[in-house]
Amino acid sequence: MDINKMIEDEQQIILLISMGKTNEQIRKEYPHISEQYINSLRQFNNKLTDKKIREVAKLFKNK
Repeated sequence: MDINKMIEDEQQIILLISMGKTNEQIRKEYPHISEQYINSLRQFNNKLTDKKIREVAKLFKNK
């Protein structure tokens, strides 16, 4: 599989996760992506979101 296509799919899936789509909805659009991989991307997205929330909270705390 083309690496650029894989990266593009990954970015699109993370976007769908951010939009609140379920794994089932994502699998309909990306049947070649495993449930386990979607869950891994979901965990990655959650960690990024948590980190961003902490950074914003720190900014407000410092004001």
